[in-house]
Amino acid sequence: VVNDILDFSKIEAGKMDLEVIAFDLIDCVEEALKMIALRAGEKGLELLCDLPPTLPEMVRGDSARLRQIIVNLVSNAIKFTDNGEIVLKAELESREQDELTIRFTVSDTGIGIPQEKQESIFSAFNQADSSTTRKYGGTGLGLTISARLASLMGGRIWLESEIGRGSRFYFTVCMKALEKPIESSILAPSESLRDVRILVVDDNQTNRRILEETLNSWSVETTCVAGGRQALAKLASSLDAQKRYQVLVTDTDMPEMDGFGLVTRMRNLSEMTSLPVLMLSSGTRREDADRCRQLGIGSVLSKPVRRKELLSAIVALLGREASPQSSTQVLARGFTSRCGGVHILLAEDNRVNQAVATRLLTKLGCTLVIANNGHEAIALLKQHTFDLVLMDVQMPEMDGISATKRIREYEKFTHEHIPIIAMTAHVMKDDRTRCLAAGMDGYVTKPINSEEVEAAILTAFDETPETDKDTSLVQRRGKMSEAREVRWNIAKTLEQVGGDEALLQEVLDIFLEEAPKHLAALRLGVAQGIAKTVETSAHTLKGELGYMGLPEISQTVAEIESMGRCNNIPGAAGLLSQFEADLIGLFTAIRGARSLALVPQATTVPPSGKNQ
Repeated sequence: VVNDILDFSKIEAGKMDLEVIAFDLIDCVEEALKMIALRAGEKGLELLCDLPPTLPEMVRGDSARLRQIIVNLVSNAIKFTDNGEIVLKAELESREQDELTIRFTVSDTGIGIPQEKQESIFSAFNQADSSTTRKYGGTGLGLTISARLASLMGGRIWLESEIGRGSRFYFTVCMKALEKPIESSILAPSESLRDVRILVVDDNQTNRRILEETLNSWSVETTCVAGGRQALAKLASSLDAQKRYQVLVTDTDMPEMDGFGLVTRMRNLSEMTSLPVLMLSSGTRREDADRCRQLGIGSVLSKPVRRKELLSAIVALLGREASPQSSTQVLARGFTSRCGGVHILLAEDNRVNQAVATRLLTKLGCTLVIANNGHEAIALLKQHTFDLVLMDVQMPEMDGISATKRIREYEKFTHEHIPIIAMTAHVMKDDRTRCLAAGMDGYVTKPINSEEVEAAILTAFDETPETDKDTSLVQRRGKMSEAREVRWNIAKTLEQVGGDEALLQEVLDIFLEEAPKHLAALRLGVAQGIAKTVETSAHTLKGELGYMGLPEISQTVAEIESMGRCNNIPGAAGLLSQFEADLIGLFTAIRGARSLALVPQATTVPPSGKNQ
């Protein structure tokens, strides 16, 4: 409330200054929605982002104020919608030389606004009626501020609404086209996805259209259906036509047959046991992670799906490579940082502190998602991949100390470690000791400043501000990831079977048929805590992998076998996701080699990771 009043006062006094910086428009819009996606998921709403491929990617303008308008309008839509969907759409309305007019539409299926109230709601401290104020809360400043900001940015705001039928808020802003092309941070699919066959399953028509347009822009051969039964029919017909799908993209929540039911039925088809699956989810449930592991679901993304995340997930599932168009540039008043590209979860309940931290981290080149308390932070960490957490110590519902302890307990089973940096207004030595004892990796005091935050991030990754100044942290970590890559050499497997190509063909056929069954048994053993099943399934897989000449993967499954023998189910569960990712990558590599008539060559198995 205080933050809104301050913004309103600045605007009224003519003291609101706009920045004009180069920024990624698509990133800005998608990040704005990610900040509030959890609220939509909690209400069971579909939150969708419709960004056509023709939308300009890099522009000049005030990204922070654009994000503020989007958050205000979409938050209102979530507040006044009890079921259905909320869609944010952006499109290029006009272009004159370097002047761009971008139009945004926020559509909802909420309660609607009476005709006689549609003008007054843009006035300060006004809502549709007093009963709305009592039921839904709020100051009535959000729309006023959004209207004034749109005007300051050379645009306007208006709406269409009907009681009981929802609302559509429109606003336009003027942006500058860049004089020279700026290097883009999004991965270029180039030829890596050309003619790849993907089946999309989603009961929401809007999301099917968005996914189809996005995939088609990458030259993907896309088929969309509205439910599980239609999907199973398409999968069966693709087998008959010898034109199999290479990836299944499915929504989690669907009527009649949900995404998990669809994948379960599909896995029972012998020809579909290893088909890569990408799951789309509108909410976060703890049990979903276990079900994904059991069913061999390679990647899970939350709605609204970011374009980069979708591309990266599909490329990883296929075991292919997509290279950046060029290296990302950090574009914020000419300032560059070695923290550029680090993806951060900011756990902070105070809106002023959120705004300050967002601005500082953005200028450092970081991307971030905001959690308002410890519970939200834990939920987001289980659903998404982050590089680091900035954790406020004092928050409602669950404070930073308690949240950190919960995260560290969970990591005992995942065998992972995410750096957590404490943020606190206290400077006493005991407070610092308490944070580090809880498992935090660093400590910054409020009010935070750019230099201290950057140093804390680098230190958390075992870097120093002086080390390798010409290389970004993301680049250095990327090089380390490349070193973990495992290579499968088909010629070595051929040598293992005495150079007999017919026998090699038979061995690979048996492996592709049997290994998924034993992997499913291993998942079940881990999920149900049956140590003997874990041991025997892992032992069988270890024997089957012996002919593949991949000691890294064989060593992992040997450790799982040993943990089953020792009744160490949590330890086996911690290694299972890595082993599954490697094995799915191997399935893909074998299929690729067979399509090349078994020409001896080295085929890369993607490194394991959370997104596989």
